[in-house]
Amino acid sequence: MPMLDHDVPLYYTEAGAGEPILFCHGAGGNAASWFNQFGEFAGDYRCIAYDCRGFGRSTCTARMSSRSAASSRNAFAMCAVAVE
Repeated sequence: MPMLDHDVPLYYTEAGAGEPILFCHGAGGNAASWFNQFGEFAGDYRCIAYDCRGFGRSTCTARMSSRSAASSRNAFAMCAVAVE
């Protein structure tokens, strides 16, 4: 199971090759929320989705999440999987 380490382990999944698309789920979702989109786009794009802190297979800490923390995680996720 691939994990990113961003102060807590974050699960991610990817498929395809080419220009990247980063899929970010909303409250109550997880990386699996994008299953159908992966099937549609992975033939032409590199699809990447991750479970936000406390969702799906990612862990959670007592520290609260915020929009700035979420954008930081998005940037970290793209760097960690070598999206240029």
